[in-house]
Amino acid sequence: MIKPKSSDAVLKNPQTFLAHEKMVWSELSATWKGLPDSILLIAIEAGGWCIKDVMNHTATWQEAAIRVVGDLLAGRFARLGPNPQNFNEINFELDRHKSLALTRKRLTQSRRDLLKLLATVPATKLNNEFGRQQIGWWAKWSTYGHYAQHLDALKAFRQKHYSQ
Repeated sequence: MIKPKSSDAVLKNPQTFLAHEKMVWSELSATWKGLPDSILLIAIEAGGWCIKDVMNHTATWQEAAIRVVGDLLAGRFARLGPNPQNFNEINFELDRHKSLALTRKRLTQSRRDLLKLLATVPATKLNNEFGRQQIGWWAKWSTYGHYAQHLDALKAFRQKHYSQ
């Protein structure tokens, strides 16, 4: 992955943000592209999430970002709700029994909707990533910054279970 010199460069305007998001998304989605469905349901680490869980987790954060960014654009105080760890645990339990087909559809839709919203954000708001009441923070940590958190584990899993 090509890493930018600073996230400010990525968030400078919607075009650079979207280009970087697309690049990191391609790297993330390549970790599961072409894998048999059965592999997507194997725990990445002992007792841990499978790829389907990571997909749902990513969609959940994108859906939350859509809500929060909407609130921020409207001038309202925005909150995730519970702290991030509790948010992840609650949503894991809600999502764990969703089918792989529904998970894929949900992830595609949440990403599309979030990117469409972020493309409308003024550069001055997109560029500010310092604090959870800033749209840039949500843009970064619900897209490329978040994807990067899962990349190493997903790449290692793919290599271990499906290297060809």
